[in-house]
Amino acid sequence: MSLTRPTLLIIPTHNHPTCLPLAIASAQRQSIEDVDIVVIGDGVSDDTRDVVVPIQAGDKRVRFLDLPKAIRHGEEYRDAVIRQSTASVISYLGDDDLLFPHHLETMHESIADVDFANPLPIFIIRDGTLAYLATDLADPASLAWHLHPRVRRNSVSLTGATHTRDSYLRLPHGWRPAPPGRWTDHYMWEQYFRLPGFMARTSHLSTTAKFAQWDGTYIDRAPEIQEFSTRMSQPGFTEKWNADVADRIRRQSVKSLLLLTDLQGKPLNRLRSALSTQILFGRRPAQPSAESPAATGGTAWKDRVAAGYAVRRIPRPRPIPDFNNISRSDSDMPPHTP
Repeated sequence: MSLTRPTLLIIPTHNHPTCLPLAIASAQRQSIEDVDIVVIGDGVSDDTRDVVVPIQAGDKRVRFLDLPKAIRHGEEYRDAVIRQSTASVISYLGDDDLLFPHHLETMHESIADVDFANPLPIFIIRDGTLAYLATDLADPASLAWHLHPRVRRNSVSLTGATHTRDSYLRLPHGWRPAPPGRWTDHYMWEQYFRLPGFMARTSHLSTTAKFAQWDGTYIDRAPEIQEFSTRMSQPGFTEKWNADVADRIRRQSVKSLLLLTDLQGKPLNRLRSALSTQILFGRRPAQPSAESPAATGGTAWKDRVAAGYAVRRIPRPRPIPDFNNISRSDSDMPPHTP
C-alpha cells in the first residue's frame, strides 16, 4: 500500500492551550505528506484560539473548527468530520500527547489489510516511568478482554488509534456522546470490537508519547511535554526509546511471573490489587494492615480496576464468545480528557 494514502488526523481539544501547539507540531512533522490535520474545538477559550489560528494560517494542512461546547467531548463533531472527509485512513491525537515522526507511516503499514490498528500501548506516567498495557487486537481473546460485561478495562487510547473510513461507515453509530459514567473512547471502540468480520492488529512498535492522567485529576504537563518534544528531534532518539520500551516490557514480564508465583493461594482480592500495582508499574504493593480492606476482604481492587489499572488475568481455555451477544460493559481507558 502506498504510504501517501490520504489520511485524516483528528485532534479534539477543549482548553489545553499550553500543550496543544506541541501536539499539532508533532502532527506536522509526520514523514508522510498527504495528511489533513483537523483540530476540533469543543467550546474552546480565547487562549486556545490564540495559539491555533496562527498555526492554521501557516500550514494549509491544518484546519481549526471552532465549535460550541458539546454535551460530552464533542464526539458528534468527530463523526461529522469523518463522514465529510474523503480520506481513506482516520487517525487520532490527544491534545496533550505527541506523535513520533514515523507514526502515521507505521500505522499505514499496520492497517494495510485490517480495519483498525493501534500502536504498542506505552504510557508515560507523572514520575517518568513507562507503563505497558499488554494487548494484541489480532487475538480474539484480547477483544473479549476489552468487552468484559462487568470489569472496566481498556488498552486502546485515543492517541494513535487508526482505522479505515470504510470500516467506520459500517459501524452502527460511529462517534456519539457516551452515557454518564462511560468513557468516550472505549464506548466507541466497542462498536468496532463487535463489528461482524472485524479485523485488527496492535503494532509491535511504540510510536506515540502518551502522557497519562490516570487518577482523575488533570495536571498541566506542558514543560515535560516540551522537553520530550525536543528529545524526539535528537539523533538516536528512536533507538533509545525502543530500547527503553523493550526493557520495560521485559522487566514487567519477569515481575508478572514472579508475582503470580508468589501470590498463589492468597486471597483473590489481594492478588488483584497486587497485580494492578506491580505488573503495570513494577512496584511491590504495600503489605496491608490487619484492619485494611485488602486484609479483610474489601473491594479496593475494584476502584483500581475502575481507574484503568487492570491487567489481564490468565483465563481458563474457553470458546471465543459471540461479540454481538455480549452485553455492553461499563468500561473504558483511564480518563484522558481533551
